[in-house]
Amino acid sequence: MGALSGEAAEKKLARGIDRTFYFIAELLRKLFNVIGKFLGALFVILGTFTVIALLAALFNVADVIHFGADRWSASMDIYEWGEIVFDSSEWLIASVAGLFLLVGIPFIALAYSGLTLLFPGNRIPYLGTALFGLWFLGLVLTIFSGFSILKSFSKEETVIERYALEELGIRQDTLIIRSGSDPFNISASRGYSANRDFMIKLSDDKVTRGNLEFTIMEMPSKRAVVEICKRSEGATFDQAQSKAEAINYSFENDSNTLIFNPFFTFPSRDLLRAQELTIHLSMTEGMVVFLDESSKRIIKDIPNVTNIYDPYMTGHYWKMEKEGLICLDCEEIEKSDAQNEGIKEVSIQVNID
Repeated sequence: MGALSGEAAEKKLARGIDRTFYFIAELLRKLFNVIGKFLGALFVILGTFTVIALLAALFNVADVIHFGADRWSASMDIYEWGEIVFDSSEWLIASVAGLFLLVGIPFIALAYSGLTLLFPGNRIPYLGTALFGLWFLGLVLTIFSGFSILKSFSKEETVIERYALEELGIRQDTLIIRSGSDPFNISASRGYSANRDFMIKLSDDKVTRGNLEFTIMEMPSKRAVVEICKRSEGATFDQAQSKAEAINYSFENDSNTLIFNPFFTFPSRDLLRAQELTIHLSMTEGMVVFLDESSKRIIKDIPNVTNIYDPYMTGHYWKMEKEGLICLDCEEIEKSDAQNEGIKEVSIQVNID
């Protein structure tokens, strides 16, 4: 009887263990089933939303490229962007189709995976193979259209226009630098930072860029000269030079004041080929320049003896010496720097104590 009761106890314990593991297995199965349903719904929503957004961009329903700087902003659809980048409509269509397939197919596959998680019995035969084939086609189209664009940027040329200040009628030793009217409506206080943003306006016959750089030559020259450096890229050196020469820029002078426009234009037919414009002012030793507050919109990397940051150079007079530009009225900046250094020293001493 003792042996039988022992066997019965063992069988009861075994049944209890089996039921426990069965319960755990069922709980995990239901848990994973719930997680699978949740992931399936998430995949369907994410994939469907992305594909709809791509279709909206493809059929020109929504603008997908946005630019902004300070109080200016603009939006462009992919075809407006493509018209100033691609030199043929065929390459534009190939690029758009390639990008849609390259980006859209993975999200279509994601939505399909979500449906299979929600409805395990519903599968479409060979759909995975078809989607991979379309994705590979998109990859090929994107690569070839990318190479066609890169070829258009393979060469670069720079055209320099020089204007002696004497020829402009400026014979005084003190210059005033200002920025002209701004079609992008950038505020004076945000001019320096906004000039680092990409600013562009399109019209039927020309493209307007709101980014250029003005600097002062570090070494004094024998002759005060303004150099307008126009740069562009192209498939050949001749094309690059032609596009650089087509850049249109103007500035004004009034007595001892130079007014530089904060934008330049070029023909739309030249397309966007990394056109850039830089202004160099070469000053003779002993000349003085005053940087008006509005010049924040155009200045960049002006070397000076005291290494004062570009935006803080405005509103002050600078004299060209052998060693470079020296500020004539920067006592307040130097005093502020000295106070900041003193604060740093105090804080360091406190930390050490």
